[in-house]
Amino acid sequence: MRMPGVPVFAHDLNPKAQTGCREVAALNGVAERVQMGGLFEGADFAAYAGRKTWLVMDIDGVEREMQGLGHLDHLLATWEWRMGPTPWLVMEPSA
Repeated sequence: MRMPGVPVFAHDLNPKAQTGCREVAALNGVAERVQMGGLFEGADFAAYAGRKTWLVMDIDGVEREMQGLGHLDHLLATWEWRMGPTPWLVMEPSA
């Protein structure tokens, strides 16, 4: 999916994953649009209030606990080379 000009806010607790994200962004010529951060908490969603936002979340098995943040619209599964399907949530705000 191409999304020219769209800012990307990525978060990961692992410094190696953060470095990898920055490197991949640079290789793809989008480093200036990618802002890398560490821990993202529920209160951090307030920064995106009133904006069109697409959230992609992979939080190692606790996605279901995050469902309280909004209405579960779809549950998608992808392989990701794991032993079973990985659940992905497409969520919309409930209000």
